Formats: sequence, C-alpha cells, structure tokens
Amino acid sequence: MTTKHILTALLVAAAATSCTTTAPKTTSGTRQPRVLESPDSVAGQKIELDFRFAKHREGYDGQPIQWEAWQRITDKTVETTGVFGTNNECDTKRFPGDDEGAKWIYKKTGEATAELTLEGWESITTYKLDFCTQTLGAAESSGAGEGMFWQSKDITFKLVQP
Repeated sequence: MTTKHILTALLVAAAATSCTTTAPKTTSGTRQPRVLESPDSVAGQKIELDFRFAKHREGYDGQPIQWEAWQRITDKTVETTGVFGTNNECDTKRFPGDDEGAKWIYKKTGEATAELTLEGWESITTYKLDFCTQTLGAAESSGAGEGMFWQSKDITFKLVQP
C-alpha cells in the first residue's frame, strides 16, 4: 500500500469518527484531549476536496424538501480551489468557457473547524471542515440553487501548497 493510499484510508476513518482523537496517556495515566487548531488563514494555499469515498443526494422544492437516496459520487473525484489570497478568498472558473466563475471563501469557525463556501452565479455550497491535523480533515457539504438542494458527506480534504 502506498503512502497516498494509507493517508486516504486514515482520512476516511477520521471522517467516520469526526476526527476525534486523544493524546497519549500522561504519567498519571489520564488522557488529555489533543488540541487541534484550524488555521485562521489559508492565504497562499489551495484546498483539495476528495470525493472518492463520498456520498451525495439531491432534493427538490417541497415542504419539507423531497430528498433522493444517498448515492456514491461517480462524476468527480477531486476538486481543488484556486490559490487563496490574504482575504481568505479566491476566484476561479469552474468549467472551461465559464465566464462567471465562482468565489471560494474560507472562514475559521471554531478551534478545529472552518467553513469553505463556494459562491456561484445562481448557487451556493457550504463545506463544513473538521480538521484532524493542521492540513487534513473530513468535510460535509450542503447547497442550493434554482429550486434544487444537495448534500454530500464523507468528503476528505487537505491544504496544499501550489
């Protein structure tokens, strides 16, 4: 098994346990929680979202929303943001010929959590990031646009240097 496959397996396991970890036992035999910290800034980095083990569902307008069954994602494996600026935002074109593009926005929300928002022309998707290490973690997303709704879970992510 390659390092990449081992890392992917670890991230999937982490996603299943929401990245809860504990530090080794102290000399008194008690465990202290590990302090993980999501970065305040991702300036100069990209965020790579890995959907290889993710599940997705769509819903349609209704009271309540009419959700389809969860299914494996088969039409994409990895999506990478553009390089973030000092304002924790980056603009990117999602598809060849896309004139409008999209804006990615990163925001720290807690000690080991953050939100990554993708604002499109007529849609928005928000990824809830749960950091397992300083650069790796698990995510889930929800979004809406033009009367449709979507959710994904079991996504892994990593911060990468361009």
